[in-house]
Amino acid sequence: MDTHHISYLGAPEQKHHAVTKGYADTKLSLLGGDMRGEIGMAGNRILHVGEPEQSNDTIRLSYANEFYLKRDRTNWMRGSLHAGGFQVVRVGNPRKEQDAVNLQTLQASSVLEQATAAANTAVGDAITNHANILNRDIRTKSLNLDPQGTATKNFSMGEQYHIAGLPDPTLDHEAFNLRMLNQKVLKEIRVNNLLEAQKYLRLDGQNQMVSDLQMNDHKIVRLADATAPADDMNKRTLDAAVKSLRSENEQLILATNENISQRVMFLDGTSLP
Repeated sequence: MDTHHISYLGAPEQKHHAVTKGYADTKLSLLGGDMRGEIGMAGNRILHVGEPEQSNDTIRLSYANEFYLKRDRTNWMRGSLHAGGFQVVRVGNPRKEQDAVNLQTLQASSVLEQATAAANTAVGDAITNHANILNRDIRTKSLNLDPQGTATKNFSMGEQYHIAGLPDPTLDHEAFNLRMLNQKVLKEIRVNNLLEAQKYLRLDGQNQMVSDLQMNDHKIVRLADATAPADDMNKRTLDAAVKSLRSENEQLILATNENISQRVMFLDGTSLP
């Protein structure tokens, strides 16, 4: 055909029919191109999909199973889920200890909320009871307060009621609560115990005698051998010292007698044998 064309072809009806360029332009080239409409797959698949490179690329099933969480729970998370400021909604009620908890379950079964509610109820009941008692006493008895709110007479609790919620005292004339009283008593006990302990001789030798030890005719037993000049001496050490001293004295006496005998001369000019 050289440079000539075949024009005005009809629409193809068979696979071997020639087509026009306009008809071919409506098809996707095997070399690639851009879609301008949807593809009806009619139940068929797209096979041998490559690794995705852009966020809108098609991915294969193995890629989705490896990097995305399946809705049928046949794979699991391998890292933390970052919500990016969004919420996880329509969470079911937990059945196991590791299940996520929705707000409804948290509000219904939270130990903290139950404890808070119980505490609030107990505190409310206590306040109500004390208020009722105080109001009754105010109605039946006069507190005898002056215009500045200072009591002019003693106030009796009837040996059965308490003053609750009393803060820690900061001034000398303020009332003590039980916590501060216990702390003060415990501190005084510790100080007194320390002072009392200082009156005794410690077993680890960390303090020393301040006066003579009166034995009242009793003995000091299991005393170690003396090693320093100022150490007390047990009987074993004393006996050894006496024995050593006696031996030294006997040797001195013998030596002295021998020396004397060598120097004594009788009148006849003889000496001791």
